[in-house]
Amino acid sequence: MKILITGANGELGSDLVNFMIKKKHKIFASYRNAKKNKVKKNKNLIWIKHDFCKKILKKPKVDIIINCIAAHSFSKKNKTTDLVNSNIIAVKNIIKYAEENKIKLIINLSTVSVYGRIDKTNLTEEYLPKNQDNLGLTKFCGELLLFNSSVNYINLRLPGVLTASKNFNRPWLKTIIKKIKKNKSINVYNYKKRFNGVIDTYEINRFINYLLKKKLFKKKIRSTFNLSALKPTNMMDIIKLIKKYYLSSSKIMVKKNSMNNYTININKICNTFKFFPSTTVDTVARNLL
Repeated sequence: MKILITGANGELGSDLVNFMIKKKHKIFASYRNAKKNKVKKNKNLIWIKHDFCKKILKKPKVDIIINCIAAHSFSKKNKTTDLVNSNIIAVKNIIKYAEENKIKLIINLSTVSVYGRIDKTNLTEEYLPKNQDNLGLTKFCGELLLFNSSVNYINLRLPGVLTASKNFNRPWLKTIIKKIKKNKSINVYNYKKRFNGVIDTYEINRFINYLLKKKLFKKKIRSTFNLSALKPTNMMDIIKLIKKYYLSSSKIMVKKNSMNNYTININKICNTFKFFPSTTVDTVARNLL
């Protein structure tokens, strides 16, 4: 398969490049700014410097696009214009490229932030967004561009993504893991509530390769799916797992939280593709190694 990974020099994108080249796919990895040396040279990997925020790409012709381009509040460039360019304009130009080259499938990596303020305990794809911040709003606009296009797509709404980078302090769970490892005190909210709002790049890659192996990209999909860990687990048990692994003496400061606690419903992706992600416990444990 010929696969274009956009935003390939980011934390998430570079992980996917590393995973995908091991499967011997032909990977075209696009980046906007100076390429970081996160990926080893490989005969199946070609780097392309291109800014999707400014214009569409003409070549090469590929089978599938994995869009990892995103601007967040914690990005180096996080002004409203940066969010609009990365989360809306870039998607528009990726769609144009896909239409001109008859791409079989776009896999768009979005975020659960599109839901805005969540007042349900069970978050499904049917939940109507409300009170979105700029990140959620711009990512949602990018999703609407896909919906109103003619391209075949899978839109994945992701919670906090754990990456391989040891220097990256996102999402919040990664920060907690680092602090527990160093025996530092931590603040924990919703300590006794069920939680599955985590995914890692290993699991995202596993899902994509599952699609390729089953040749599901040949089917017309055009839909949005939550992708998160299976089997919600009490936050208390997650913290205990991390502490036990590192033999940590971290002091746990339990805090009250006025925000609604919810679990992410992934029945749609499980039922549609017969794909079952790793459990919450297994996902966290995998990222302690």
